[in-house]
Amino acid sequence: MTLGKELLDLASKEEKDKLMRLLKRATNDELSEMLHVHAGRRDGGNVADLIRIIFQGASGSEQIAMRRRLYVYNTAISLLQEEDLTNRVASEIVGFLLMETDSLPASHLAELAGVFTDAVKSKDPTSGKAFELLPKIISSLAAKETVAYGNNNMTGVEYKKHVINTLTSSRWDPHCVIHLAAMFRDVALSSDQLKFVITKILRLCKDVDLQELPPLVYQLLLLSTKGHKKLVLQGLTTYISEQDKLCKDQQRDQHFNAEALNTISQDALRHMEGTVILHVTFAVKQDQELGREFIKFLKAGQMIDSSAILSPFNVALALSVAQIHRFEEPIYDFLKSAILKSFKDAARQKSSHWIAELAPISTDVSELILDTVQNSSYGWDHVTQGLVQLGFTLMDAFGPKVGPLGKSTEHQASTNSPNQQACSLGCQVLLTTFKAHEMVRPDILEQLLNRIVTKGSAPVSHYIGLLANTVNSAPQILLDSLRKVREALDYLAFLSPSSAEGLLRAVQPLTKLNVSLKDSLMLVLRKAMFARQGDARKIAVSGYLQILQSFQVYESLSASQLSSQSYMSSSSQTLVDIHTRSHQPSHYEAMVCLEILGNLRRCFTQQADVRLILYEGLYEVLYNNSKLKDTIVEMLSKQWTRYYEPDEDILPPIKLNQCIMAQADQVSSTEPVSHLLQSLCHCVLRCKKLILQAEDDDDEDVDEDDEHLRSLIQQQQEMLSSLTQRMIKSDLEDFELDKSADFSQTSGVGVKNTIFANLVLGVYEVLMVYNSTNNDRSAATSGEQLLQLYGKYHKLAEILREKSGQKNKASQKAVRSLLSVKFVAGMMKALFTDDNPDNQECLAVLREQSDFVRYVVGTAIQKVQQLNDKGHCDGPAGTNQEKLYRFCCLVSRVFLHKFTTDIITPADQGKKEKGKAVSSLCLEGLSTAVSVVCSRYSHRVADYLRRIDPNLNAEGSQRNTVSEEDTVHLHIKKLQRLVMGILTADDDSSSIKDAIQLCHIIMLLSKHLHSNGAQFAQLHDWVSKVCAEQNIDDSGLAKVLMSMLFTLTQQCNSSVSLLLDVAQDIHSQIGDIDEEVVVEPSTHYSIVNKKTAAPTVLLLLMSQIDRSLEETEWVLLRMKAELASDSDKDTDGNGLTQHEDCERIVCARLCRLTNTFHELIQSAIPVGPCVDATFKAVTRIYTTLTILCKYYLAVYTQQAGHLPERFEKLIKSVATLLTQYAYGMINYIQTSQSERLNNATAKGGKAKDKKKGEGDSKAKGVMRETKGIPALVYAIEQFEQYLIKLSKKSKVDLMQHVKLSTSRDFRINQQALQDVLDRASGSSSEEESSSEDETQPPPKKSKMDSTQKASTSSLSTKGERPSKSQEHH
Repeated sequence: MTLGKELLDLASKEEKDKLMRLLKRATNDELSEMLHVHAGRRDGGNVADLIRIIFQGASGSEQIAMRRRLYVYNTAISLLQEEDLTNRVASEIVGFLLMETDSLPASHLAELAGVFTDAVKSKDPTSGKAFELLPKIISSLAAKETVAYGNNNMTGVEYKKHVINTLTSSRWDPHCVIHLAAMFRDVALSSDQLKFVITKILRLCKDVDLQELPPLVYQLLLLSTKGHKKLVLQGLTTYISEQDKLCKDQQRDQHFNAEALNTISQDALRHMEGTVILHVTFAVKQDQELGREFIKFLKAGQMIDSSAILSPFNVALALSVAQIHRFEEPIYDFLKSAILKSFKDAARQKSSHWIAELAPISTDVSELILDTVQNSSYGWDHVTQGLVQLGFTLMDAFGPKVGPLGKSTEHQASTNSPNQQACSLGCQVLLTTFKAHEMVRPDILEQLLNRIVTKGSAPVSHYIGLLANTVNSAPQILLDSLRKVREALDYLAFLSPSSAEGLLRAVQPLTKLNVSLKDSLMLVLRKAMFARQGDARKIAVSGYLQILQSFQVYESLSASQLSSQSYMSSSSQTLVDIHTRSHQPSHYEAMVCLEILGNLRRCFTQQADVRLILYEGLYEVLYNNSKLKDTIVEMLSKQWTRYYEPDEDILPPIKLNQCIMAQADQVSSTEPVSHLLQSLCHCVLRCKKLILQAEDDDDEDVDEDDEHLRSLIQQQQEMLSSLTQRMIKSDLEDFELDKSADFSQTSGVGVKNTIFANLVLGVYEVLMVYNSTNNDRSAATSGEQLLQLYGKYHKLAEILREKSGQKNKASQKAVRSLLSVKFVAGMMKALFTDDNPDNQECLAVLREQSDFVRYVVGTAIQKVQQLNDKGHCDGPAGTNQEKLYRFCCLVSRVFLHKFTTDIITPADQGKKEKGKAVSSLCLEGLSTAVSVVCSRYSHRVADYLRRIDPNLNAEGSQRNTVSEEDTVHLHIKKLQRLVMGILTADDDSSSIKDAIQLCHIIMLLSKHLHSNGAQFAQLHDWVSKVCAEQNIDDSGLAKVLMSMLFTLTQQCNSSVSLLLDVAQDIHSQIGDIDEEVVVEPSTHYSIVNKKTAAPTVLLLLMSQIDRSLEETEWVLLRMKAELASDSDKDTDGNGLTQHEDCERIVCARLCRLTNTFHELIQSAIPVGPCVDATFKAVTRIYTTLTILCKYYLAVYTQQAGHLPERFEKLIKSVATLLTQYAYGMINYIQTSQSERLNNATAKGGKAKDKKKGEGDSKAKGVMRETKGIPALVYAIEQFEQYLIKLSKKSKVDLMQHVKLSTSRDFRINQQALQDVLDRASGSSSEEESSSEDETQPPPKKSKMDSTQKASTSSLSTKGERPSKSQEHH
């Protein structure tokens, strides 16, 4: 029988004596071998029972027994470390040893602790079960009074520290890190020890395999319950974000080089991150303090660099934690503000060279957020719902809003503002999430459609855009959610027309894929057509027109088919499968279009607004669906015959009385007959072109429908020719619209005549377009006919303008022109650039008529302005973006050609015409067109410039220029030459205005140059040279040039020396506040002269100073946040040097700004806006200086540095150059305002009857301009208060040059006070005789009142009592 079996047998029989004798005979080696043999068995033997037996047999205090217990303890540790024990056996062994640990003497405990420390030092693979003993050993040691260590004795607590220090200072094997982290969780640690342990574990994360990182994170989170939660979160997020970035960089390298080394598996990394996110989220649920620390950590990082804290892992973790209700609102608020701040910071860094140097642009936040969406596809279901909520949160918060007067901002040009970027990011997040995650698709679609339907009058264009992108990118996916789409369509009639039109356009592709959805839509539109609300009818017409444009008919439809009721009702009753529909597409599409056209015929009897939408849309339908041409032309011609007088002997040819409806005195338009004629004319011209194309194709098979169309077009052409001749013959008296007619808006007759006049004007314009397009331009008669129509138009327009009082230019522009975009572009080209000899006879007639030329140019400008404001134009092809771009290019080319070849027209030289010269009008149009292209077609600016200036291509080809930036720069140089030509010529007010427009174009184009390129530097040098050498008196041009100089300098130069130079020039021009002081002449910039210095240049300078101070404050707040962040982690020398460099740069900048203000506050600033701007600017620099003082207070509090010498110089400059003169400026402005107020009061008293209240208004103006004085004084006192605190903190006398400000609450007028005291002494007898019951005697009351009246509010520095702080100092 073996020793082990014998021991177990004796123990079971409870024969203690035999058991003890057997154990005494057995040696330690035999016991050790026995335990190893039993541990090597599959079931682990009865190792725990054997250990218990041995310990019981070795009980007692004898040295031999204690040594045996120690030996067995060590043997058990080796078993736990080396043998592959089952969890049950290992747990039994550990459980027993934990109970026996307290009975061991201190020396044995120290030896056992040494076993573990030696194992850690030797990096032996150690089982986690063995480490479960160490916390108990350490705690037992701490409880001992003395522990022998070598030749020395120390207390148990000291020895515990020694063991912990030995463990933490040793190099850990990566496989032991998890076990050691779990061990330290059960050890009582001080705060410093815990911080050291956590820091060490975080440093070792890079050595741990990715699969082992989640359990290590779990142990770290358990450790964080003891403290240092922020350190754990910061370390984890930093490490994982670094691994994320490394993995992305390696993938990018592999994309360009297939042999590049890839050390990180993306799949393993993503799954590890997902598990870590789950662990942290679970820990936050258990310990909400951890969640609060996480939010604090995010907000602290946001202050330093928003894009850095928004790493993909951090965002995913935040979205997962946001599922906990308590943290949902703060986390989404943080994400909103951090994303917006990132976009704002990026814009600030792009516009300021100084900030770009101090804080270089980091990663684009959009890329980081979209990476989070991409990473979530690795099974991060706990993050997906948060992504959906984040996307909608961004779109809700930063989408277009209702502007002033209820106007929406959704049609404005894309300025790419931070808000628009944030909204676009939300849209991208939702679109990408929709594609990647099937589980959230119904939720996204439901929330999206709910917002479109329930937003009411709020703009929903961004939601509709997202829906359209979703439909276009994944239409098949949306077919699974058709029920939600149908529900949204049921509310179509209750939306605003623009929202409904966008929704219909977005779901249009789905109607082609699913017939049942199309039938549902048709039913909804049919109901809307008969709704009582006018908007619902407009929606129905727009929807029908969209369907007609998208459905292609491959066979011509006859009028007999259109009138057939069987066809009109058949399509909705027929179920056509999408797989079988392709066998007979023409029949299906034809049925749909026939039904729609039948419904649209009902619109001819509805309101004018509904008819207007129909007329404007039918031409687009015909253009896209040419097989419907005969049907559409017949519908329009039949409607036109209601208002057309066929008898050629009757004038006028239009029945205007049928176009209005009169009820009592209320007159309204019922038929926009001019738009009806416009639609008919364009359809006829289109059909004529299609017929000619068919004839050119030599199509011999001519069916009856083609013959019917030809005859119909012929009839319409004859009718339009007759209409043209009769409209030319008709006088205004025939329409009863001559000069004697009433056009007032207060009477029914006046309203009726105004409606008639606008209709007739529209008819004239439509006929001009038709005849110009239809006739041969080479014939002189066509030009004469066009001028005859224009003569009638011009005559009526002048009468209408005179009678209705619309003599100002703004009212003229308000009239919508019915000239088409194509006609305007063609006519502009013909009038100014057509050199075809065959056309010259006709064009000479047109060019001689200056009014007509100005009319065409004005209409072209109106069309371009519409495109700039709304993104589309009125009339045919007004919504086709590609055609509108070509229109912009064509008219811009003509505008530029006219201005550059004929800057001053002969007509302008001969006589003084009303309004601007044609060349100036062309330049105005060119400026607007460039603005359109730069905002709405920004990616095509270079192509646009090549199109409008053919000489540019030749010049570029000579220089082998191909880059877009060079193209832009060549155009800028051409504009520079034009500006210089104007500036060096004789002074002319119209030419100066042209220079303003040219500078505006240059400024727009400069945004497409890189600020660090040679082209940008050339432009900056040119602007600087112009401002320095040209003495320009025109305030408008000076404002544009100086504004350009400030903006360009800010983008390419970090220095603020320009501000000082301009301030010196202003001081030299407007004089000093002390009239006896002679200011040295300063002419850095000749553009700053007597006429432009104030208020023009001064206000621009104040605005630029304010921007510079805003940038400085931004940098200071960032430095302060970095300082707080550095206090939580170890900083090296490089970090301190970087901080010192930033401090030095900021102090130097503020010194230069102080010198700038030194010049300004001594200048005799004129009353008005300049005073208010100066007070605000001076107040802001003191606010900035206060922030700087607070920063240095934080530096000393955290012992992170000291005051640099440059800061002391800055304080000296502020004290000697700024503060002392600031009070002088206040006195000067107060004196000026008092004189102004007295003069106003005197004048108001003399002319009281003539201008009642004039003095009061000027007094209010004075009060408004001086309200900045208290704010300035408060800012100075706050700065001095923090300066005193900083002096005490730093032990540096910063106040040696500072003369403390005095108490500025009041000043006692001694003479007035003496008078009051004399009167008070004379009334003493009255006080004595007064009743004792009176609590407040009248004499005393009057004395107080008089004293208060004698005390006058003043901010003078003379004769005032010192403040307490001054006395103390």
